Amino acid sequence: MPAPEIDEEPIKGQDIPEIDEIFRRLLSLGDFGAPAIARRFRSVFEPFVSKSLVELARCTGGPPGCFTPFSERLELIPCRQLNALLEIRSERRRVTGVFDSPESVASILIEMDEGSLDVIEMRGLSDETYSQGEQIAEEFRSAFCPMLRINDRSGIDPAQLASALRSAADDIEANLHTRRGVSVKTALSVSPMVKPVDCKYQSTEYNHTWESNGNVLKKWRRSVYRCRDDDACCSNAIITHYGDWELTEQWQQSDTYSKAPDILPPEFERQPWNNKCAVLQNYTGGFLMTSDYGWRRLNGKFDFHGGIDIGAPAGYPVISDVYGQVVHVDSTGGKGNTYVVVKLVNGDSLSTYMHIVPAVSKFQDVVPGTVLGTVSPHTVNAAGQPAIHLHFARHSPGSGKWEDRSDQNSSKPCDN
Repeated sequence: MPAPEIDEEPIKGQDIPEIDEIFRRLLSLGDFGAPAIARRFRSVFEPFVSKSLVELARCTGGPPGCFTPFSERLELIPCRQLNALLEIRSERRRVTGVFDSPESVASILIEMDEGSLDVIEMRGLSDETYSQGEQIAEEFRSAFCPMLRINDRSGIDPAQLASALRSAADDIEANLHTRRGVSVKTALSVSPMVKPVDCKYQSTEYNHTWESNGNVLKKWRRSVYRCRDDDACCSNAIITHYGDWELTEQWQQSDTYSKAPDILPPEFERQPWNNKCAVLQNYTGGFLMTSDYGWRRLNGKFDFHGGIDIGAPAGYPVISDVYGQVVHVDSTGGKGNTYVVVKLVNGDSLSTYMHIVPAVSKFQDVVPGTVLGTVSPHTVNAAGQPAIHLHFARHSPGSGKWEDRSDQNSSKPCDN
């Protein structure tokens, strides 16, 4: 049976009005992330729609001057090729999916950071999952991602690239306080930096870091010079040259009273109390040292703390850690400021056990293990906030009198 003849004459838009509306809707796919699909449908449906509608179809995403009617674009082959390339690239760099775990969110965010994706549509995603995924991605970037990635296929001359990087580095250092971003692309338009000559010392820059829980201050320092550019064609412009960073220890907490550092210490990080100075009876662990001996930050200001604080609970037995004699008992101090002072047998040193309810009397002899009292339930800290703890201190006043105790004759009672 012979095949039926097919009418080669295309059906025009005026014969099927619905075609025009379908064509309009298909064109809108480009606005929803599917430009390549829209372009393919456009080429298929063009013969079947009204000529006036064809004239409305515009070239999008191409270079300037590419916005011409669809029918005329047949002659603009470079423009059409560019559009196809951009559309395919756009589709490949767009991801839509359900991300229901922090790991999947982190993975897709890392891909975007690496430049392989432009658009991510996340569905079925909670704020908590996204936040956790963002944190995982940040940890991954810090551990594995390079701070700077260079495209070695860009065709840039290596010498020009090196010069651009030097210029970018100089620009970054000059604008650190503004946190303004600097790109290598921008730096390529800057005159290359060359070897500085005739340098004169200008100043010293510092940065700092704290170690050992605020007990050691180290400073980074480098010299800054004003130099001439040795390229005569650049009119010997004055440039800034930086020396190498050097790390030096500037201050360390002493076991006795000392001068304060010139930078406010960080907040003390609480750590387990090991009871090397046995001041807690039958201690098996679980308490924290809440403040160390020496200079500390208190309410945003410098404060010298002449002892150590141990976060023991109210009612916990406090014992003597030395052989000696009780020389003072205060049972009336407000806000838990009741205490016992013991004078050591072998010298003029004094041990103070503060914020306790005393259980001994003046002139009583004590030995290691003697119960001096229990932790007071009415204690406040130096900031005036309720904070039950034992304050343990050691002093060595020249007179040997308990009344002459001060920060200046204090010493670290023990190492934790």
